[in-house]
Amino acid sequence: MPVVWNLGMKSMLEQSRKKRPFLKRLPQWFRPDGYKNADVLDPIGWYAQISVRQVCFYQLRQMQESVRTVPEWDGAVRRALAGLRDRPICDLTCSPFDHAAFGFCREVRFPPVVRSMTLRDLYRIDRSTRTRLTQDQVDQAQRLVGDRSLKGSLRFLHPPGWMKATVDAECFGHGYVPVMIDLKFPNQVLKKHFEKHLQRLRRAPGGKPEESGKKLPDLGEWAKIGLLPCMDLLLWEEEERGRISDSLIADALGSTGDADEEKVRKTIRPLATKLLHPIGDSTLNERLRALAYTQRYKARADRALGS
Repeated sequence: MPVVWNLGMKSMLEQSRKKRPFLKRLPQWFRPDGYKNADVLDPIGWYAQISVRQVCFYQLRQMQESVRTVPEWDGAVRRALAGLRDRPICDLTCSPFDHAAFGFCREVRFPPVVRSMTLRDLYRIDRSTRTRLTQDQVDQAQRLVGDRSLKGSLRFLHPPGWMKATVDAECFGHGYVPVMIDLKFPNQVLKKHFEKHLQRLRRAPGGKPEESGKKLPDLGEWAKIGLLPCMDLLLWEEEERGRISDSLIADALGSTGDADEEKVRKTIRPLATKLLHPIGDSTLNERLRALAYTQRYKARADRALGS
């Protein structure tokens, strides 16, 4: 289950959060040494740890709502919070993390960034391109597609000029662009041509979305700055319905890395908050999921080669 947030709900909850009392002491369960293995987590491991915490955060927020989505998850989430405080690097194959509430955390589902076009893609592009065609052109295309005879097939060898236009412009807004590959050529030639084609696409208006310039997550840095303990303190803050200061978080993280109050305020806390509830900008979560997917895909390919 993907964690989906409502922007209006977020705004109201943020307003109510400002009225909460400050939490003056760290919880007794907090042990910095419990996170020492974070530096050996691979992308799949990071994805699992963060996904579990996202579910917990979502459910804690849901517990404050009058209209509930899955109240039957409350018990599992409370047990999970207790489990995270006992063993911050959790094992998703063990209870309570094997509960249905955390089902999507065990699955790295991510569409490959290079993949084959689906029928859904095809008809979405068809729908978009119709907006710039005249009715005569749409009718002409329908006649060509509808004629399944040999004569109809031959007509595609000499299509009307307007059919030679690309569909790139209609696709840039969705972030996916179809590419035709002539598989008769060797991989070395295809890779060179793809690189040139990609350069052309990037130079086109809309061909370089803002997200494309963002770097992949630095997982080693996440471990160094104490991202997971910060997330757990924010979960505790939400559970207690209080507010934890940047200085208290800095004190907690002081023994785990180079975290002072300014770094907590400007870097660590905003990063942990964005990962706990990715509202509006889900790029960071998508990049992490892509890293995890790539690792799993490579592992499967390696096993196939070894069998």
